[in-house]
Amino acid sequence: MNTTLSRPRRPLRNFGRYGAAACAGLIAAATIGTSVASAAPSESEATAKTFDGSSISWDVPNEATAQRSTDATAQPTFETSGSDTDVSTVITIPSADAPSEYRFPLTLPDGAGTEPQPDGSINILNSTGKPIGSFAAPWAKDAAGKAVPTSISIENGVLIQKVDLSSTQSFPVTADPHYTWGIVTGTVYFNRYETQRIGSLGAVTGLAGAFLIPPFDALVITYGAALSISATADYNNGHCVSINSVGVIREYWGGDGDGYCR
Repeated sequence: MNTTLSRPRRPLRNFGRYGAAACAGLIAAATIGTSVASAAPSESEATAKTFDGSSISWDVPNEATAQRSTDATAQPTFETSGSDTDVSTVITIPSADAPSEYRFPLTLPDGAGTEPQPDGSINILNSTGKPIGSFAAPWAKDAAGKAVPTSISIENGVLIQKVDLSSTQSFPVTADPHYTWGIVTGTVYFNRYETQRIGSLGAVTGLAGAFLIPPFDALVITYGAALSISATADYNNGHCVSINSVGVIREYWGGDGDGYCR
């Protein structure tokens, strides 16, 4: 679910995720002698806001770190951009000699946890188990625009994006760890998997009680039957369903809802 609460202040570029000293002591460097690039807590930090107003952050290698190898052609670069609630760190991978695994130490709010989703995304949960943010399903593509296999995971407080460069011939490859909690006011956007799930009324009420933060939990229960019918039709159309803070249910797709319908 992607709940959008306020319009972003656009030129903030470094945003982040959650706070936690869990990242302390992780290795520094984008070291080209191995297949892993990691950021140390001393590198630049991306920071963003969660649904409940807490902050989340992750460490990003800076230019000095990326240039520690003498092989300039294999140096990955990182560019963080976005808004308070929608932040991306784009990785540019220049050659097959560059790392294929990228590690970003996370700082999460007190008591926060994570939950992988079937679509490859990862929800960030508050201490009661309700989502307060999400790392979107990852993407990577080569210089010709062809999709490159990639995945994200969180291990021991570190966000890891793996990019399979084994069959890629066209460089550079770009990849994008992407955190989001929405950009429009007062709307809950459901992705394709969630839209399919709430095609049944039971899933709607269960979803609301277990995962949604007020006032959306009550709204989804109140409008559950209508939301379920719309979700089924929207999913069959290849689209997704959303509901705003006054109970208006709408089909969405494409770039709407920060492109969450996937």
